[in-house]
Amino acid sequence: MMTENPLNDRLAISRRRFFGTAISASATAAASGLRSTAPVFAAEGIASQQPRAGKKKSGATSAPAAFPLKLSANRRHLADQKGKPFFVLGDTPWFLQKLPLEDVRRILDDRKAKGFNTLFLEFLGDQRIPSPDAHGTLAFLPDTD
Repeated sequence: MMTENPLNDRLAISRRRFFGTAISASATAAASGLRSTAPVFAAEGIASQQPRAGKKKSGATSAPAAFPLKLSANRRHLADQKGKPFFVLGDTPWFLQKLPLEDVRRILDDRKAKGFNTLFLEFLGDQRIPSPDAHGTLAFLPDTD
């Protein structure tokens, strides 16, 4: 059951773009004029199948979310393609690209086991370019890109 939040009336999602199972949404808080854009990657296949943090898993699991996600009809929350609200339990593993692949897999397995269904990622930090990954590879060549 969703409860009403007075802040919902002052928050409007003004733009969204879909990239497979990712959404880039721009939100503006009317009272402050603040604007925020963040890429959101929902883990297809584990969404709605994992227990929420702090709750024990019961014998039955709900059906996985029908991707891609979209705004609900009332524009107050994310929903899957069937209109079912999508509860975002997210983590922000910034600098994941800096880690060796085996560490990335260990982190992702840990998050999945804990019921996380969304990762907020930043593939390239705008202040650290050029910035090599865990293998020393640059995303852009400073002299040519």
